[in-house]
Amino acid sequence: MKKLLLLNANLNLENSRTYYLTKKVIEKYELDKQYEIKELNLYDLNLPYLNEELLNKRSELILQRKFDVEEFNLAKEVRDADFILVSAPMFDMSYPAVLKVFIENVSISNLLFTYDGNEIKGLCKASKLLYVTTRGWNIKNRDDLGYKNMVQVANMWGIKDTKLIGVSKTDLAKRPFRDIDDFVSKLGSLDEE
Repeated sequence: MKKLLLLNANLNLENSRTYYLTKKVIEKYELDKQYEIKELNLYDLNLPYLNEELLNKRSELILQRKFDVEEFNLAKEVRDADFILVSAPMFDMSYPAVLKVFIENVSISNLLFTYDGNEIKGLCKASKLLYVTTRGWNIKNRDDLGYKNMVQVANMWGIKDTKLIGVSKTDLAKRPFRDIDDFVSKLGSLDEE
């Protein structure tokens, strides 16, 4: 069975509107019937911010082409997934810092991408990245900086098909979970623009 990697950047899962939306999207598109879903709760990973020591160690491992080390296991999971679903609420006009830390930890040269001095070639198996988010304010999809950044990250990783499913004004809604249900019921195909 194909593999879907769910990158969960949500806190308070039982009350998270973004996580709720993500589960509804999985249900609507029957992704759990098409894919074996592996969920990574990014907060539970406790990944370190990239610092000088980690960067130097990583660079040395890459130079020595030692890719079978534990430090690169998450990068290989990203590389080998058939579909990547990012679930991240909008925090301060972007996504939570934990997602950026994850991206820094897994974007390993010669595992997720190559660079020959002229162009980047992505090495990910995934053909699609779906970005699911909620925004407390009235922010339009076209203004979602978190998604815009993920499009560029996906391109670097070799994933050309990205899609955003986002709900705005969830902080203002009297019944945000019902509003999310209504929103999901009106979604078209994942292949539609």
